[in-house]
Amino acid sequence: MRVILALSILSFATQVWGHAHLTLPKPRDNSLGLKTPECGGIARTASPATYTPGQTIPVTWVETIDHPGKFLFEFSPAGDTNWQLLKSVPDDQNAATPVPHLFSNSVTLPNTTCSACTLRMRQSMEENPAAPSYYYSCADIVIAVAGAPTPAPVTPPPNGNSQQSGNSAPDAAPRMGGCGTISGGPGDGPGGSSLPLVFWILGPLIALILRRRPVPVPVRVRRRH
Repeated sequence: MRVILALSILSFATQVWGHAHLTLPKPRDNSLGLKTPECGGIARTASPATYTPGQTIPVTWVETIDHPGKFLFEFSPAGDTNWQLLKSVPDDQNAATPVPHLFSNSVTLPNTTCSACTLRMRQSMEENPAAPSYYYSCADIVIAVAGAPTPAPVTPPPNGNSQQSGNSAPDAAPRMGGCGTISGGPGDGPGGSSLPLVFWILGPLIALILRRRPVPVPVRVRRRH
């Protein structure tokens, strides 16, 4: 019974404390024991940290269950793929030091820009160095030139049509449309004007009426006998 109780307590402690995860930059999730590649099965968030190309940034993390091995810091430009190793940090805090073990270091980011990149810390547990096992902790980041706007995702129009090409010039005036009017864009009506349609129909007729001169009426002179 004591053995079962001890194993239950150990199992509970493992679930509560996990193994190791990032604390800075902010990880996607603080879930414990993420062993599924590439980022523990956790989807990208909407609140990435923003840095500049080639910037050296501080990283902090915590180890809550001691394992011999190292911590691998890796970079993905997009889609949690094509990982690039940035730094390897040995686990120099052993079982003689009470957990949690707090670590701090720095990592130099690639000299590139990206709007959906990932910084990953992978804990390599090497009780058996020939066959290490891993825990994952990922942070969403953006690398952008200082002062430049962060690229926003392109949202398709509601009707599903693609946006017009950037080579098309905008209309000189807002396109009003609707009944009884002519849109203000070039070629939308005589002179590209946005005057009411009725003007173009009745205008010439009114002008013709106004230009007609009245015809004099002959006066008859009555003769006296």
